[in-house]
Amino acid sequence: MFKLSRLIPTFLLVLYGDCSAIPNDISDPGRLVSTRISGNNTIIVRDKCVPEYKICSEKMFNFTDTSAVKSFTIDYCPKNVVQDKNSLDLVITQECGTALIYPQKIKYGKVEGRIKIAPGPGAVTAMILIGEEQRDEIDFEWVGKDLVNAQSMFFINGSAVVSGADFHQIPNKSDTDMSKEFHNYSIELTENSVKWGIDGVIVRTLEKESDGTFPSKANTLRFGVWNGSGSSDWAGVMNFTNGNPSGYFEFIKITQYC
Repeated sequence: MFKLSRLIPTFLLVLYGDCSAIPNDISDPGRLVSTRISGNNTIIVRDKCVPEYKICSEKMFNFTDTSAVKSFTIDYCPKNVVQDKNSLDLVITQECGTALIYPQKIKYGKVEGRIKIAPGPGAVTAMILIGEEQRDEIDFEWVGKDLVNAQSMFFINGSAVVSGADFHQIPNKSDTDMSKEFHNYSIELTENSVKWGIDGVIVRTLEKESDGTFPSKANTLRFGVWNGSGSSDWAGVMNFTNGNPSGYFEFIKITQYC
């Protein structure tokens, strides 16, 4: 029995309700969700059965501010981290790529990056969550030989649970070249799900089925670029005759849940 409901044309608005009355296909209770249930009626639920995650910290690192990079550890090849007035430019040379690490652990939360990927066969751009002890991993990666697809992957202690990646184009802009303009990419890890997003649209959701198939220990943010020629079937082979490709990061935003 709903405590408060209001029937309006084509919509049923439920502010507080009995958990048993909520349709089973609402996969993310605690947030505003919408699903068609019958005829022309759509139910919109603000469900109090499962609370939203509380935000305990939210940090924006805008790389138009030259001091923002100081919040990260450069893992290798610091000369390939170039600051300009618009973004952080990460360069792939014949010697190496580069990667940055956020030093604070992220148990549950959301990481977002505004990114323009490195173009060309062999060039790999990445934003990942990875465990330092148990090598659970959640990836967003882009290979420069395929400029219209982002790839989402996950690993459990270094091993793939499913083979290959899922591929995602820019929502509502298929065949967009991701090396030509910036787009927002996100990874959200909670106790029971992982969600990958592009420009605010969830493009993939992984629901937890068991501890052995869910990357719950992926707790460190890394982002960077690297030469993927060693995995040429996947990434292609680098050719430096046209110069050194770069991936560009305009900002990184980290939201930690309590």
